[in-house]
Amino acid sequence: MFIGQIVNATVIKKHSPDSFILQIGNQQIEAKTDQSRPLNIGDQLKLVVEKQDNPVTLRVLQQNQTKVIHEAKQQLLRESMPKQAGMEKLTSVLAQVSKNVKDVIKTIPAPIEQQFKKLIEQLPVKNNLNNESGLKTAIKNSGIFLEAKLLTEVKTKPDSLLKLTNLPAQKASSSTSGQSTAQAHQLTQNLEIAKDLKTNLLQLSDVINKYKQNIKNQENGFIKQVQLTSPESTRSNAAKVQNSNKLVEQALKAETEMLSKHIESSIARIEVNQSKAIVTHDNQAPLWSIEMPVKDKQDIDLLKLNIHADRDSKSDDEQQLRWATDLKITFENIGTISAKLSVIDKEVNATLWSENEILNDLINSNLSLLNNQIEKCGLSTGKIVCVQETLSEQDIPHTSNNLINITI
Repeated sequence: MFIGQIVNATVIKKHSPDSFILQIGNQQIEAKTDQSRPLNIGDQLKLVVEKQDNPVTLRVLQQNQTKVIHEAKQQLLRESMPKQAGMEKLTSVLAQVSKNVKDVIKTIPAPIEQQFKKLIEQLPVKNNLNNESGLKTAIKNSGIFLEAKLLTEVKTKPDSLLKLTNLPAQKASSSTSGQSTAQAHQLTQNLEIAKDLKTNLLQLSDVINKYKQNIKNQENGFIKQVQLTSPESTRSNAAKVQNSNKLVEQALKAETEMLSKHIESSIARIEVNQSKAIVTHDNQAPLWSIEMPVKDKQDIDLLKLNIHADRDSKSDDEQQLRWATDLKITFENIGTISAKLSVIDKEVNATLWSENEILNDLINSNLSLLNNQIEKCGLSTGKIVCVQETLSEQDIPHTSNNLINITI
């Protein structure tokens, strides 16, 4: 380093209130600071070299503190927590659309049904989750990384995003709103975000909202038309036509409202999970929560996955990596499996819970396959057991520190 040189640094570790590890390029250096200017893990610093003596003196020119991130996280939680819900109901609707259940399909308006089917096309296939690459891709497209992928797209494909954001605002007619949605879908197909769950849920929400607005506009137009018509017989005939379609319209509107709530609550759940991944204080363990429907031929199953630092596990070497995964997957035909897997220095220990005897016997008879798959990944197996027990959401062990001490 030379005097006057400006460098960018990130605070990656905190030893004490005045001692930190900074990442500067490919180097990590230990730095001390005045306690009157506190630093936090994750702070982005712009520094200038003032002295080359031993030790080198650096002055902070700019500090992007995690406080801003923390406030943004709080705001996200305030908006999303009241609306969020699990994706069980959404998964059920997807399964029925996938199987073309007539009683369900006939109550879903055609443009919404079409968008549902496009969403189903983009869902991960269960068989692909058996390998590392397929699981990574599914997690990447689970929705929690959408904004990060958008930033990448801005850098690599700015023209496509510009066209997407500049689509003209559509009004009134279903043909124009459908055209706008089709254009947006066509543009996103060439982007990495095309298969993202949150992308497809947002597109589906957009289609539903436009459909609701079109229905409202049509109802207002019909009322005005009847009011302007003078003959009594015409008004009577119009009323009969309106009454004959009323039940169908009410069913469609009710179904649309219900679908809208399922979509909005699922988007909010993804946003809550995104907030969990944001580390804003020193003693907070990273946590990635993923919830996503997966395809199994025409069946749609629901996968829940939590990956977090396992602070409860014991290790002789405190520097060993200790991670845990909480897994829950509901199969439409055979029931629900929950599991907790922990990894300590490349050794995997796992407890699985099955909700019925048949499923429990099936798992126990195939534990050797699980052991083989783990060993193929370069890991060793410790204790792996399966017990028959139905767990509630509260019973499944997972880290939830990210939602503690949030002021709402």
